[in-house]
Amino acid sequence: MHATVTALGWRCLSGTWAGYNERYEFECEKGHRFTRNAMALLYRGEQARCEACDADEIEARWLATITDRRGVLLNGPFSGLLKRYRLRCAEGHEWETTGELIRRGKWCPECGRVKSAECNVLADGLARLQAIALQHGGRCLAAQYTRSRDHYPFECAKGHRWKASGQMVVTGHWCPKCAGLARRLTLETMQAIARERGGLCLSDEYRGAHVKLTWECHRGHVWQSSPANVKNKGRWCPNCAFLEMTKDPKKRLKWDYEGRD
Repeated sequence: MHATVTALGWRCLSGTWAGYNERYEFECEKGHRFTRNAMALLYRGEQARCEACDADEIEARWLATITDRRGVLLNGPFSGLLKRYRLRCAEGHEWETTGELIRRGKWCPECGRVKSAECNVLADGLARLQAIALQHGGRCLAAQYTRSRDHYPFECAKGHRWKASGQMVVTGHWCPKCAGLARRLTLETMQAIARERGGLCLSDEYRGAHVKLTWECHRGHVWQSSPANVKNKGRWCPNCAFLEMTKDPKKRLKWDYEGRD
């Protein structure tokens, strides 16, 4: 055991060997004293570090991080990564955080907000919004640009006017009124398909080709299916489909609503 602890830079202070399951006292090269289980240390490689030295190293790295960022610790001393500390950044902003968040690289939230705002300011922002509006056949009515998160006035090809953030327009959003009309037209299309098949579309809102609507067939069966399945894949009432496949009277009674009280 002495050879093992010597390789670690430690010194065994216990005078006698009492077996592998006993604990022994050690001293590291920096003078920290502690005990270890011989079996865990020698054969499992556990507890082969001095916690006090580790704590000193963590503290040194943590304080160096603050110094490198030109920050100031306002309520020291350092007492562990789980504790909360008050810091001041190079810009004079003060905030509270945990030691662990600083270790992970987090820093002043106010500086982060300022940087985010600066990133949202595009040198050609107004020109970009004008170009996108033109592609839609409309206009950007703003006279100046501030940042992408701010709202600007637009006009579509049909003369509808509204305000939207530059970010929304850049990511593909356009006239909300035209979008609403398109949804209504799509619901009307679904209702027309249902009528052609002798049934009804019972939903009153269309939310996309893959969002299920409620349908009713000519036999009174009610089910849910997406517009994509009904319109593009030609699917219709699953109960009626089952009735067409079976002649068993009991099974037909289970799936057929006709003649029921």
